[in-house]
Amino acid sequence: MIDGPNEALRQAVFRRSGGSCECPMVMICDHHDGRCPETLSGDWQVHRLKADGAYALDNVIGLCSKCHRNTPSYGDERH
Repeated sequence: MIDGPNEALRQAVFRRSGGSCECPMVMICDHHDGRCPETLSGDWQVHRLKADGAYALDNVIGLCSKCHRNTPSYGDERH
């Protein structure tokens, strides 16, 4: 299993996103007008864009728990 994101990365993602979900999956999730309106609170996740890539700021987005469940790789240990 690949190590997950550290706290510094989580904080950097939160700052970059302004505390909002960064979900780009407009057609999969219910937010058809652009970015998800949910805040990054509670059980939000740092999600890698490339599964085999590093947990680095340029390869991750912050997702609310609902959008994270909608990712094709949800439940895959590599994410």
